[in-house]
Amino acid sequence: MVLRRWLRGLFGTSLTWALAWLLPAPFILHGYFSVYGNLPSGLIWRVVYVFCVRGAIAGLFFGGVLMIAERRHPIESMLQRRFVLWGAAGALILPVITTAAALLHGFGTVLDVALNLGGNALLGAVCASGTLAVASRSGRHNIDASMGADSLMGEHTSSLTALTSPSPAPVPLPARTTSR
Repeated sequence: MVLRRWLRGLFGTSLTWALAWLLPAPFILHGYFSVYGNLPSGLIWRVVYVFCVRGAIAGLFFGGVLMIAERRHPIESMLQRRFVLWGAAGALILPVITTAAALLHGFGTVLDVALNLGGNALLGAVCASGTLAVASRSGRHNIDASMGADSLMGEHTSSLTALTSPSPAPVPLPARTTSR
């Protein structure tokens, strides 16, 4: 049961971050167009794909890091700066690995590394801050996926709250009555 809630929280965080990481894609495409004058066919879809996948992986890493590091703390008691730092750390895991591999093979410059890591850390911090804001807001309004909240954000934030809080004691179900 707890594992299913954790997986649902990781999936919701991953999906939400994948969509949020699409926001910088138009700026990247505009920069490419302003430098080269035209967009090769298929570039738009490749950029969208890359940003979605990187956002999903960063959200997955963020949820995993948060689940491990802040397991005993309810989401209401977490400080925003710690949450933002975990978001930046989760967003930096994959780029550090890929950038190190690229540098070992002679690709990239110091500026490329700084822009790649800085941009990923900034996106991770912004997404973590937004995730905390949505999770805190849903906690105040008592949105709970088990109560039938059908919006993705309601499921995502209640799952995120489940990721960071210790598992509650089981609640007994009411007795089923049969009427004939």
